[in-house]
Amino acid sequence: ETIVAAAAGNQPLKFVDLGSGLGGLLCHLSTRLPSLQFEGVELAPLPALLSRLRARLTGRRNLRIRWGSFWKLDLKAYDIVFAFLSPVPMPELWRKARSEMRPGTLFISCAFEVPGVPPQQIVELDSPRQPRLLIWRM
Repeated sequence: ETIVAAAAGNQPLKFVDLGSGLGGLLCHLSTRLPSLQFEGVELAPLPALLSRLRARLTGRRNLRIRWGSFWKLDLKAYDIVFAFLSPVPMPELWRKARSEMRPGTLFISCAFEVPGVPPQQIVELDSPRQPRLLIWRM
């Protein structure tokens, strides 16, 4: 939340969560930062449906959940791209991010490194499930 708010400053910002699961992060951020736009993309049908329902129940107009593959999503529309996936897709996701994201935007990975590409910033988290955020400025 602090990183997203700092990145936005007083400007509108668009955040996407790739593989957004049940939408917990997005529901939290969209409530705490109502002037920003949040979007989630989830491939698994049941979590996508449940997170859409959850988003509607929050009543947040700044939150949208899509069902589908983030590999088909053009990342140039976003100021912050967030991923909490696994080590396996990280090299290919990094190539996608580098080719599509605009200069100055942020790519944030929760827990998983991009092999051979050190992040500009690492934020240690208190949760054992989510030990750290790795942040790259494009």
